[in-house]
Amino acid sequence: MPSSAFFPSRFREYVYDVTVSQTTECLESKRFCASISHVERLVADKLLPVDAAEVTTAYGATVEEARARVDRAVQQWIDERAPGA
Repeated sequence: MPSSAFFPSRFREYVYDVTVSQTTECLESKRFCASISHVERLVADKLLPVDAAEVTTAYGATVEEARARVDRAVQQWIDERAPGA
């Protein structure tokens, strides 16, 4: 894997970028680090920037695991922001 990999992602009306990088962490369970950037929400056919600073970085033993964990964190964050949550 290159030093980092980029994945465009979407959940409901939100789009965001996931970057997964290999860490120098010795623990096998934290070999890869996934973080998000460029979070936007589709509203009336326009993308509006969203502050998602509280979504934390996620780690995993594989690229897929780290990405899945950060995607779950984003989905939980979106669910908490939903009306009536």
